[in-house]
Amino acid sequence: MVDGEFPGVVVIIAFPDLARAHAWYASDAYQAILPLRTRNSDGGAIIVDGVPEGYTAAGYLEKVLAGSPRS
Repeated sequence: MVDGEFPGVVVIIAFPDLARAHAWYASDAYQAILPLRTRNSDGGAIIVDGVPEGYTAAGYLEKVLAGSPRS
């Protein structure tokens, strides 16, 4: 966090693609239990496009550092 307050627990669920994430959220099975989450937790849900296959934070950091001037 760079400002504000952390809202609480973060839950990340991976899906093979955005279409399947949206299909899961709209499914009858999830919609049936959705009120359990909304009545018993603060916050919301977001679906975001993920990272490319093979992505690692360490690999990204190496690219960033390789392009940065070093003091």
